[in-house]
Amino acid sequence: MAKFEELIRKHLEAIQIQKYVRCRAKKQEYLKRKEKTILIQSVIRGWLARRKVLAIQRKLEEEERVALEAKFHGEQLIKAAQMNKRLLEEFDTSEVDNPAHMDEELANPRVSIMHVDGQTEAVKVLPSYLAELQSRVLVAGAALREKEEDNSVLRQRLNHYELKWSEYESKMSSMEEMWQKQMSSLQISLASAKKTLAPDDFANQGFKYDESFP
Repeated sequence: MAKFEELIRKHLEAIQIQKYVRCRAKKQEYLKRKEKTILIQSVIRGWLARRKVLAIQRKLEEEERVALEAKFHGEQLIKAAQMNKRLLEEFDTSEVDNPAHMDEELANPRVSIMHVDGQTEAVKVLPSYLAELQSRVLVAGAALREKEEDNSVLRQRLNHYELKWSEYESKMSSMEEMWQKQMSSLQISLASAKKTLAPDDFANQGFKYDESFP
């Protein structure tokens, strides 16, 4: 009778140990799945952040290129207009310094008047055109400064996203290391439990061990 009671006691203890180990294994499996889910979410968030960073970089490069081209074009137009103005002034000076040309104008006053009127009209048009070009350059410069301010804000956001991405990588590396340690600990616990609940301990006592236990 005492042996039977001892056998029952060991049987109940074995059931309790199996129950405890199974619960622990289920809990570890749940935590593992939960951490994997968090890791996948972190990877997706990091990928989206990286994609957004690349889009911002491309936008910054394109806006800077367009602004620089506009500024360069405006400066070239102003230089061309100033060169035309200098050439016209030199042309007017050469005509005044040429007495033969002045005598020709006196001999043909109609041509002289037409020529003077044409020069006057050209002189009137050129400053207005130059002022318009200068105005365009000022507008382009203001737009460029505004773009530079926007680009500065975008660069700050870019640095923020890069910092976030670095944090994600560090966090994932730390979580992976922690999972490896937990898996090693779980494997050691399972191996120890299997040794404790070895079927050979119960076979000699007419006890059938639960073979479904991991």
